[in-house]
Amino acid sequence: REHLSVEVALNIAGWLCANKNNAEVQPLIEGRDIYIIPIVNPDGAEYDISQGQTSGYKNWRKNRRPVGTGQFGVDLNRNYAAFFGKGNASNSPYSDTYRGPAFFSEPETLAIKDFTESRPNLRAGITYHSFSELILYPWAGQDSDVDDAQALRAFQTIAGQFAKYTGYRPQRASQLYVAGGETCDWM
Repeated sequence: REHLSVEVALNIAGWLCANKNNAEVQPLIEGRDIYIIPIVNPDGAEYDISQGQTSGYKNWRKNRRPVGTGQFGVDLNRNYAAFFGKGNASNSPYSDTYRGPAFFSEPETLAIKDFTESRPNLRAGITYHSFSELILYPWAGQDSDVDDAQALRAFQTIAGQFAKYTGYRPQRASQLYVAGGETCDWM
């Protein structure tokens, strides 16, 4: 349901390609591997827009895998291992925030897990959502700060720097609402 998030990822990829010879950009892309996964839930996104914009979107957030009881879908951003089942993550397949029967039960989240774990030098991950004008950092799955003071300062500093470019407000994700099984907490 957050279709603009895909456009942000694609625009970043396009900008990096268009500016690859820029003196400020070149060292950033030559010294590291950058992976951009523009969409993790293509079947859910396609279902959401299937009636067309003039008929209105369905605001569908889950994937489209049958989950029994005649219901479809798991909220992929409640299906990661970190704080699985905590906070705003439902165990009911009828809920928009259905977490699934187990963490990494969905092919999409398992693909992200396998992708991430197969790259031992991966140092950072960013997920884009278009719901609000916030820069969120861990934790989402519990209403407290990250225990590691150095990591917390790094999250706060990075979020603050992003906020300078966007005008968005940086905050711990759980200050919006607690949501277990979330991508960034797991990463």
